[in-house]
Amino acid sequence: MLNDNSGGIVAIATVVLVVVTIVYAWLTHETVEQSKKQQKAAYIEKQLEKLYYPLDDVINSNYMFYLIDMNAYIEEENLGCLNPNTKWHDIDDLVQYQHLASSRLEKPLNELLEMLRKFNPQEAAEGTHLKHCVNELKQIVAQDIKELKEELHNLNY
Repeated sequence: MLNDNSGGIVAIATVVLVVVTIVYAWLTHETVEQSKKQQKAAYIEKQLEKLYYPLDDVINSNYMFYLIDMNAYIEEENLGCLNPNTKWHDIDDLVQYQHLASSRLEKPLNELLEMLRKFNPQEAAEGTHLKHCVNELKQIVAQDIKELKEELHNLNY
C-alpha cells in the first residue's frame, strides 16, 4: 500500500517543503529589511545627536552672533547683558563628526571651520563672508534637520 502511494507522498512532501522554504525566505527578507531600517534610524539619530543639534546650537548661539557683529558684543558687554554661557557646544567638538554631514553641508561647514582655524575670531568676523557663511549654514542645517526628522519618522512607522 505504501509503495502504491509513494509518488503521492513524495509530491505532498515536496509541496510542503517548498511552502516552508518560501515562508522561511519571506521571513528572512522581512528580518533583513527591518534590520536595515533600524540601522538607518540609528545612523540618523547619530547624525542629529552628534552633529546637527550641536551645530545648530553653535551657529545660533550668542557667541556666533557676537563673532559676526563685534559692535553688538561691545554694546552687550557695556550694558552688562553679555552671558558667555549661551552655547552648550564648542565648534571644535564637531570636527570629529564632520563625516556625518550631508553632501550639501560639507562645503559650508568646512569653510566655516577653516575660517575660524586660520584667523582669530575678530579677523574671521571682518567683512561679510563669515556672516554669509553662518547664514548659509543656518539654512542648510535647519533643512537637513527637518528632512532627517521626517525620514526618521517614516522609518519608525
